[in-house]
Amino acid sequence: MKDADLAIFYLRWRRLPADQLAHIDAYLKSGKPVMGFRTTTHAFNFPAGHPSEKWNAFGEFALNAPPGWGGKAKHTHYGHSSSTDVSVAPAEAANPILTGVAKDWHVRSWLYHVVPDYPVKGSTVLLTGKAVNPERTAVENPVAWTGTNAFGAKYL
Repeated sequence: MKDADLAIFYLRWRRLPADQLAHIDAYLKSGKPVMGFRTTTHAFNFPAGHPSEKWNAFGEFALNAPPGWGGKAKHTHYGHSSSTDVSVAPAEAANPILTGVAKDWHVRSWLYHVVPDYPVKGSTVLLTGKAVNPERTAVENPVAWTGTNAFGAKYL
């Protein structure tokens, strides 16, 4: 990772050994850009008291997303039977990151409920979603956002 120009993460509840986490830690501290997909908001799941427990908040310190999942994190999803209508955030329609992205589309995946606390203030919401056939009352939530993380790096 030390020679990478961009780190892309697509993780869910991993428990990597300390020597592998050290590479991620060094990359993050370098201030180079990061990208995280979907479940990377809850990339790691170390038990309470584990020396690597701080990594459970990876989504928060690397991507300005909610830390961990459920419990104190206060976010969840709209149910496994739901799906999501996604739209480009109107204010970001001309954002070059969204070049070639359709204005609206539907995905067969449930939406994470992260508002009102995430993404953190100062982030730019690029895409929003609304749950279809949710198991509870649904509100619009951000689906993709960008900004600067705790290490001064750009993230998406």
